[in-house]
Amino acid sequence: MRRPAILALVPAAICAVCGALLAAVDRATAEPRREAAENRRLSAARAVLPSLDGTLRARPEAGAFVLRGRDSGEFLGAAIEGVSRHGYAGDVRLSVGFDAGGRVVDVVVVDAHETPGLGAKIALEGFRRGFRGRPYNGVWKVRKDGGDIDAVTSATISSRAAVEAVADAASRFETLSTQEDAP
Repeated sequence: MRRPAILALVPAAICAVCGALLAAVDRATAEPRREAAENRRLSAARAVLPSLDGTLRARPEAGAFVLRGRDSGEFLGAAIEGVSRHGYAGDVRLSVGFDAGGRVVDVVVVDAHETPGLGAKIALEGFRRGFRGRPYNGVWKVRKDGGDIDAVTSATISSRAAVEAVADAASRFETLSTQEDAP
């Protein structure tokens, strides 16, 4: 009778120790992971607003970095993080840069785990070019769904997710820009 009890207790003890170790590692790395994520977002914001000279200010509640003129303080644009929950391999997070008029300056992948060689092509110049210059209140669909954005060949799911993430960012642009213009 003792043998089955020991056979049950040994794996339970191993699981408890492993769980405690994982929790300790999670606590120890939480702050560095948060800082790394914030640095990734800031780098992406700078990448989507490269030619606009000004000061970036974080707006965490809006998932955005707002760009104001260095001397004038006027609203020059924003880098807004858009998210789609419908990527091929999970969430797709993009940073979308908008100028003051609401046109897309550029799009950069912040986080996506799409298929290497296919879905990962949403990060390439050819796909990103299809977003530049579009107004925030335009139609955000790939050609296959009745829009005019070219999907990455053989990666329609990833392309749709990227377009959905841009649409998510665009939907928040008007509210954010209105708040930023307020005195």
